[in-house]
Amino acid sequence: MSDHVVLPRYVAFKGDNGKYLSACEVMEDSPYLQFSSDDVADPSVMYTTYYNDDGTVRLRSKSYDRFLRFDTNWIIPDGEDGDDEESYKDTLFKVIKVGDYYGLKSMANKHFCRRLTLDSKTSCLNAAESHITEEDKLWVAEPVLSREIYNVVYHGIEKARVYDN
Repeated sequence: MSDHVVLPRYVAFKGDNGKYLSACEVMEDSPYLQFSSDDVADPSVMYTTYYNDDGTVRLRSKSYDRFLRFDTNWIIPDGEDGDDEESYKDTLFKVIKVGDYYGLKSMANKHFCRRLTLDSKTSCLNAAESHITEEDKLWVAEPVLSREIYNVVYHGIEKARVYDN
């Protein structure tokens, strides 16, 4: 298990059910995070990472333009930028790498986030486990469909060299 993990600036999380974590309205017009998307290009699955000096991270939902926040074990995308220390603490997470997957630990209650179906919410993100279980395993993907390379100068075959035949 590695305590120091650096994620890309933009990430998408895939759960143990093979679905990406999507910001959506699940219940009574409240925003929740649900493992429900098959498309890494869907804007609702993109999160921006913000690192702190202590190794914790804050994750901002592209869909809601808000930070992920701990709220009675559910993780919801409605955290603000405010200076209130208690509110700020509820938006802090620690990312832990275990083998080829990651664990996301809420610093508000020190529990790992997992996919959970409960209280009329299906496959939503919940911080309820003191240790990593199958439902806590997350895979990280970069939500990038293409990259562009530019400012490349091609000098032609006449300047090519052969090394080690």
